[in-house]
Amino acid sequence: MPTLTQKQKLILDYIKEYNRKHGVSPTFEEIGKVMGVSESYVQKFLIETLTKLRPLIVKKMNHLPKHKEIRSGFK
Repeated sequence: MPTLTQKQKLILDYIKEYNRKHGVSPTFEEIGKVMGVSESYVQKFLIETLTKLRPLIVKKMNHLPKHKEIRSGFK
């Protein structure tokens, strides 16, 4: 498995910790805020890049139009 960059590890750790605390996954916007990124295309790029390296599941949540659920594929 490829080694994660420091930023990618920070994102993955944030997703896992947020999910553990809240029982749901953070939004792209919440992840971007932690990373200091406000542009939605950059937030999406960060998650898509990480998804290629680690088994993340990203799905659109139908009841919240701009919310996507992100879960790590492992604990």
